[in-house]
Amino acid sequence: MARGAIAALLTIRQLTDLRVSPAQEKYVASNAVSIAQAYFHREEAWFRSIHAGDLLVGFVMLRDLTLMKDPPPVVSLSLWRFMIDHRHQGLGYGFKALDLVVAHARTRPGIDVLHTSYVEGNDGPSKFYPSFGFRPNGEIMPSGEICLALRRVEGTGRRLLHHRCEVARQGHSLGAPRALGTRHRRRAGDPAVDRGGRSPA
Repeated sequence: MARGAIAALLTIRQLTDLRVSPAQEKYVASNAVSIAQAYFHREEAWFRSIHAGDLLVGFVMLRDLTLMKDPPPVVSLSLWRFMIDHRHQGLGYGFKALDLVVAHARTRPGIDVLHTSYVEGNDGPSKFYPSFGFRPNGEIMPSGEICLALRRVEGTGRRLLHHRCEVARQGHSLGAPRALGTRHRRRAGDPAVDRGGRSPA
């Protein structure tokens, strides 16, 4: 096996080894499940690792209908999965990662709202998302998840020159570009985990 392929496999293993705390496991799927779902929905799935310098700390996945070859007349962008490893929670990485996700959302044509959802519970993200600006949109999914929306994202279709939230797709290495570089003060519920909004899962 080529050295690059071995490196990619090792990095994928590192990503799938990330864990939330046992109390949070019912609120978010494992990264292995998320990556598998991304490949079943590869036309609209966008997924990235979250790094603090050289340290791998989390994972984020979006459902982006603007990526589809034949997108629907009304496109949408949803935060499908979002997690920070239990060893790195409470340091502001979740909040900073969402800053980068919103920066990415602004590059998507026709997008002015970022959707997500969460499962209610004491160890879920019910405080984290409102602290970032998400608000309930009045919808509840059949699974019972509460739907939220972050408005005024205002996608432009322009590509960012410097966006550092990167991860492997189509078998490429998960390493290289990094997402986060500094620590931040703890915020309410930071960093909550998300089962992901409006997903086909």
